[in-house]
Amino acid sequence: MSEESKASFFRQSGWMMISAFIMGVCMWGIHPLVSKFLPEGKYGVVLTLLQFLQLIAIPTLGLQTVFARQTSAAVTPEQQRKLAGNLRGVMKAVFILWLILVGVVFVYQKDLSAAWKLSNPTALWVTVIAALLYLWWPILMGVVQGRQNFLWYGWASIGNGLGRVVVVAIAIFIFSGWTAGVMAGVWFGLALSSVICFWVARDLFQGPAEPIIWKEAFREFIPLICFVGVSQLLLSLDMSIVQSRCPKGTTDAYGAAGTVARSLVTFTGPIAAVMFPKLVRSRALSTRSNVLGITLMSTGLVVIAGALAVTLLTDLVIKFGFKPGYKDIAPIMQLFAWCMLPLTLTNVLIFNLIGKCCYRAIPWLMLIAGGYAITLWTQVPHLQAGADTEPVFRQVVQTLGVFNLAALATAGWFSWAIEKRECIPSAHSQSVEGS
Repeated sequence: MSEESKASFFRQSGWMMISAFIMGVCMWGIHPLVSKFLPEGKYGVVLTLLQFLQLIAIPTLGLQTVFARQTSAAVTPEQQRKLAGNLRGVMKAVFILWLILVGVVFVYQKDLSAAWKLSNPTALWVTVIAALLYLWWPILMGVVQGRQNFLWYGWASIGNGLGRVVVVAIAIFIFSGWTAGVMAGVWFGLALSSVICFWVARDLFQGPAEPIIWKEAFREFIPLICFVGVSQLLLSLDMSIVQSRCPKGTTDAYGAAGTVARSLVTFTGPIAAVMFPKLVRSRALSTRSNVLGITLMSTGLVVIAGALAVTLLTDLVIKFGFKPGYKDIAPIMQLFAWCMLPLTLTNVLIFNLIGKCCYRAIPWLMLIAGGYAITLWTQVPHLQAGADTEPVFRQVVQTLGVFNLAALATAGWFSWAIEKRECIPSAHSQSVEGS
């Protein structure tokens, strides 16, 4: 990488981290509002619905990477028409997928409300409405990312956070606080961000487009969905399990610890977002690049600094971010932060494997994610009212840490040991290279 390219990388990464920081502050801003001003037990419900959204989005979170790669590689008019057709076709298919989700939630509404301690299903349905934008949002962000339009990518991120916190504040202080109002804030933030992305990508929704070839698309989509699904499962599954297994009103403090830990993953994600299109372009031009090493180093330093800050300043984090009564969760919060550290590096390595079309790690990473889900489901007990929840919280976080380390070791092995022997390109990549 030339000195000019390095300067551009750090400049773009800097803006992305600034925008991620602003978005993170806004996203974080809803937590003291919800934890302090909503009734006891509601904060855990809100966090469960937020993590439910994350799990719903697994089928399309991987598509951000797909469209970032396709957009980055679309340099001819023919490729642009193909990109436009793929974008329109996938967004229509996602809408159909969302309609199926609506039907499933309608059938299991009572079961979900009971498991997650929802006093009424309104908040669940607002979450489902927000899910459509949440499913579309990664696709649109992928196009903006692939065009390396990091200025508007950053503003779209800021819009998501700012829109969310403003509406949540209105819901709490004007309408006396209600869970559905918080989820309405999530919808508004996504809507604002999506409008920005639509504007940047508006040319792809106009003019001629080639019909999507679904056989070819699935060949590319499925591996990436599996890759990103592994990461998302490790990031988001625990809260749903904890909320369903612990007595009502006992999960708020655990949710606070998880929120702080997950912010480390969210904050470092934009560094990998800058790296990915550069890897794709480098591979397309058959040039060597050390952007992976720079990204790993940058991510590692940032997340270690963050975990140290959480460890040393836990009392301040709890004091200014949550209720004082959450102080007993401090040891869990510190452990949680360090257990998330491997996942941030795993995400960088996953983006590297995707960018270089090395998919042989997928079965092993899926095995790890499946093992994690089965372990939580079988080992986390159903607690009765009055039971001590601290040992269960610690068990869940330690389980997460072990599986995050396993995922990091696996992604690292395939990134260095096996990839050095040259990964076998996918059929799609071979056809692109041969065209």
